[in-house]
Amino acid sequence: MSEAHRGKGVGTGFLGRTISDCSRLGIEIIVAILLGSNAPSINLLLKFGFEEWGRLSGNAEIDANRYDHTYMGKRLWEGLSPASADVPKDTGWGLCGWRPLGHDSSCPGFL
Repeated sequence: MSEAHRGKGVGTGFLGRTISDCSRLGIEIIVAILLGSNAPSINLLLKFGFEEWGRLSGNAEIDANRYDHTYMGKRLWEGLSPASADVPKDTGWGLCGWRPLGHDSSCPGFL
């Protein structure tokens, strides 16, 4: 996000809407992949209950500098299986989690 828009709640609004849409669509898990040095994004994800699920040390190179890739995730259906929750019956398993069958291949939960 450009510096002009940082600190104004844009990211908070976007992430909140994304989580809400994913839950409504029956998506079980959201995963974010970001640079480990991106403290503002990490803090935003933590604010919404994401946890660090993994880290690939030094695998990203930008301008001759090495950075970690950090994987953060959030389970939207903690303690429930999609079959036991209020999910439309025409759901199927996709790369991004539970999603309606026939839904395009894009992942609304990918940040």
